[in-house]
Amino acid sequence: GLTTIGHFESLRLATHLHSSCQRVPDCCDFVTWLPAELTLRIFSYLSWKSLTVCSEVNKSWLKFARHPKLYQHLCMLPKWSSPILKKPHNSNFIPSYDWNYSEQEENIRNSNGFVKNHLEINWLNVFKKRVCLRRNFRLGKHRIRRFNGHNGAVYCVDCDAYRIVSGSADATIRVWNIRTNAKWSVQTLRGHSDAVRCVQLLPLPHCQLDSNTNNNNHINAHCSSPPVHCIHESIASIPCSLCKLDPTITYPNCWEPPEVLLISGSADTTLKLWRLSATSNWSRIACTCTLQGHTGTVRCVQADHEKVISGSYDCTIRLWCIISGQMKRTFRGHSAGITCLVYSDNFLYSGSLDNTVRIWNISTGVCYHTLIRPIYRNNLTEAPSFSSPVSCLHLDYSQNRLVVAYHDGTVLVKYLSVFNELIKGHKYKINTDDTSSINNNHCSSITLSFYPSTIYFDGYLYKTDYKSGSLIRCLTGDAWHIICCSDDKSIKVWQVDDNKFVNSLKEHEDGVTCAVISGSVIVSGSYDKTVILYDFDVI
Repeated sequence: GLTTIGHFESLRLATHLHSSCQRVPDCCDFVTWLPAELTLRIFSYLSWKSLTVCSEVNKSWLKFARHPKLYQHLCMLPKWSSPILKKPHNSNFIPSYDWNYSEQEENIRNSNGFVKNHLEINWLNVFKKRVCLRRNFRLGKHRIRRFNGHNGAVYCVDCDAYRIVSGSADATIRVWNIRTNAKWSVQTLRGHSDAVRCVQLLPLPHCQLDSNTNNNNHINAHCSSPPVHCIHESIASIPCSLCKLDPTITYPNCWEPPEVLLISGSADTTLKLWRLSATSNWSRIACTCTLQGHTGTVRCVQADHEKVISGSYDCTIRLWCIISGQMKRTFRGHSAGITCLVYSDNFLYSGSLDNTVRIWNISTGVCYHTLIRPIYRNNLTEAPSFSSPVSCLHLDYSQNRLVVAYHDGTVLVKYLSVFNELIKGHKYKINTDDTSSINNNHCSSITLSFYPSTIYFDGYLYKTDYKSGSLIRCLTGDAWHIICCSDDKSIKVWQVDDNKFVNSLKEHEDGVTCAVISGSVIVSGSYDKTVILYDFDVI
């Protein structure tokens, strides 16, 4: 790179360029005589590997190659941003910084170990942690912890910084201490009369943490969300790895976990809302509300502090008010059971056994688009490939795309910008009625019929052989990786930025049904009745 070219050029031209120079040490080293701001700007164009090489040149180069602003710049790039980032961001965004170099700041940092503002965080250590984590995922280097206790297949899991929650075919929900798999630490929630098919943990707002659990108005929609906590609390007294991956995360107190809301859906057609709270001396579990309205198995659920959205085998999606527990809206359009759903902003994406994905407006209930899988065949004499039920959806914010998995092992992608362009392209207001009259001052009254437009996928992310038994059960991800669970007993991992296959985890003894990932942790459930935690924060 820059150091190699500069070295050979200086050797070739040294005699001519420095023939008239006085005998001054380091007269040919630009780092010593260029303004510090310009030197930092030059170094900012180097990769982290080149910065490592530069730090070995001499003390002057080491001083600049280890400057916190350079590693803060690297940590803010899309490739090296925090893996637990969930909000959408521009993948082409390149952060800009004030490269003004302050010797006073540098002296304070050297004497006290920290300075205010952007230099108070050790960005070099944060970046080292992220490089190590990527390497461990690539090499498959991890440790596992196995949680046993369910009497049936584990259908769903979720976790936060303190707990792992799992739902099973034995109609129970188990709450595990993420720091230990000891039997004394597990809590069992009973209330559903059939298999639990979906669960989600939702942090409570601060103003509701001490409220009465018997009050059904258990969430105040006007409360601000609690500060973000790391999903991976220390395991066996090991410092929290994700807090090191993202220095903006507050360190949680592992002995005083905050109260959370647990939402569960079951084959008994109901959803239940539970409040979980615990201290070092006691714990409390209370079912605060039961949501009734579906006539089939509740297969999937997504929620925030204002609403709960559930999908069922009764072919409908229902929106509930999390404050009152009342059903507010029903989405109809699928001709078979709903298997998965995700939402972002005002758009809802649902997958069904009718082989389609539908895109809805949450506020109005309008279905904008029907996303179908194209039929492929190599020639006219070959039978076209059949379609397949949708098994799971994932919103990849870092690449601004929707990832869809099918029962036959195929994973397809569709970029979300296409949806926005099509929606903005409507000339008239969209109504939920089949026909509507639109009056315009410049034209006569006309009647329009509105039906969801049909669009196709952009391409494959991954494809397997249906005959191999690799029916996909779960697809999820974070800002760095996408993981896929299937009936071949494996969890496959891809990198988000280049779709490169990373590794395959095979610790379960039967098909893997569910998983969650965040940063250095993957938690999965299986037909073998166990829950496994994979920790990639190893040395």
